[in-house]
Amino acid sequence: MNYNEFQSDKKKKINNSIQIIKHSEVPFYYKTNLNGLFKKLPYCYIKVNNYEEIRECIEYAKSMNKQVSIRNSGHSCCQYSIIEDSINIDMSNLNQIISIDKEKMIAKVQSSLKFKDFYRITTTKEEGYLMTCPGGSCGDVAIGGLIIGGGSNYLSPKWGTSIDSVLSMTVMLSDGSIVECNDSNQYSDLFWAMCGSGHGLSILLDVTLQLKPIEPSLYHYSLKLNSNSIHFFENLLIIEKFTKTMDTRIYLSIDFRKSFKQQQQQQQQQQQQQPPQLVSRLTYFFNGPPEEGEVHFKELLSLLKSDDGSSSSSSSSSSSSSSSSSSSSSSSSSSSSSSSIGDEYKFKKEIMDFKKVGKSFYDIINSFQIEQNEKVRSFSKARFCKELNESNLGFIKNILDSMPSRLECMNVPDPNSTFSIMMYYHGGHSKTISKDKCAYVHRDNNWSMVVMATYNQIENDDYFNKWKLIIDDNLSNIGNSIYQNYPDHELTLKLRNTQSLFKNDSNLQHPYFGHHFQKLYSIKLKYDPIDFFSNHPQSIILN
Repeated sequence: MNYNEFQSDKKKKINNSIQIIKHSEVPFYYKTNLNGLFKKLPYCYIKVNNYEEIRECIEYAKSMNKQVSIRNSGHSCCQYSIIEDSINIDMSNLNQIISIDKEKMIAKVQSSLKFKDFYRITTTKEEGYLMTCPGGSCGDVAIGGLIIGGGSNYLSPKWGTSIDSVLSMTVMLSDGSIVECNDSNQYSDLFWAMCGSGHGLSILLDVTLQLKPIEPSLYHYSLKLNSNSIHFFENLLIIEKFTKTMDTRIYLSIDFRKSFKQQQQQQQQQQQQQPPQLVSRLTYFFNGPPEEGEVHFKELLSLLKSDDGSSSSSSSSSSSSSSSSSSSSSSSSSSSSSSSIGDEYKFKKEIMDFKKVGKSFYDIINSFQIEQNEKVRSFSKARFCKELNESNLGFIKNILDSMPSRLECMNVPDPNSTFSIMMYYHGGHSKTISKDKCAYVHRDNNWSMVVMATYNQIENDDYFNKWKLIIDDNLSNIGNSIYQNYPDHELTLKLRNTQSLFKNDSNLQHPYFGHHFQKLYSIKLKYDPIDFFSNHPQSIILN
């Protein structure tokens, strides 16, 4: 059956609900999450409306001797949701909450549901549920793509990774059959593998999630760190020490950012030329009563050092109240700690007050939006990190120092370029769970680190390829484990060519799969014996 025959046949069968669009006919089928650095050319696109149509896509792909690729929201920086010469299945219409059982606190959702839509329903007072689970930090991430890679956000320190809330999955196998897998039925091995191994085993259709109660208003604050302070890196070590004993309801992230675009905007206002400054921020979130979150936040602030020599130890004990502290105790803590915090960490009481900064979880997630730019070229490099110590901070400093300081450093000045290092906290409840509970093998890490660059000019590809080498040298010293949801493209391609090494030597630790590689290989052989889903760059290949 050729392309035209199949298209005609399908239109007859399902009343024109399926549409096969060749890439050559519509080269810009997707309008969002584009990346000029990873231009993928699938054979065609098919937008599906139900599970039966996905099965038909598989049949069509086999008839054309091709494989499929799956796109939920297309959030992957490396554009892994589109594979060259594949039948690209656009699942964006499968984006519904199928059901919510309020008494059992269980939700069943389709895989292309975006987390901003999930959290709008589950975490706002207006909808009346106020129960949810960990997911993505960016609202535009879809449930399907995130969960099979692990999934982590502000709620994870208390409740674990996203997969720790998964009760069951409905998946489609390469033969077109649909099965429900959980940890106790005949497909328990597939469920084990789908929880955290990433792509290449089956197509995730929907997920059943265990929910937990959440506050209608939560404490969330972004604190600018003084990167010019002589105590800057010392304060990062203080933050690391704080994570060892902090309340598991606390989530932290740290980011370092240098933006020529922001520099230009500032210079237009100030009418003076200066190199872009490194901007560093600590994001704090508390998964509990916001008044308690304020108390713990001020405790952390009281520990940070400033260049005027002041720090905190005296105020630390007074601001470290019990978890049942009220807003009045928060106020006394504020006056106590502010007297000893350095100038750069002083705030007006009304700005820090939980009544002022409290937001619904939906509002927190929805505040982060990806700026769409059809010209953007972007890449990321990432590693897990067991802890922030002086050695690892030294490698981070090397990367920061290697960031371009002037536009003239580039082959072609690119005023829209931005560079960042983001560090996300992964400790808490997840670290108490065995690494063998499921395929997600990264539970012994405290942080994940993501280095990212965005720019517009294709002439700068060579310049940034050289910068990648500097990043690689330093990240490889920090750790070898890579989070499935932040893939390292160059290393991923190398790993595809060396999979036999991990298959034959159980002592080798695979960056994505760790010591689980051989078990995953066996499960892959059982459920995808024809290797139909092997074209995804992170998938295990049968050989």
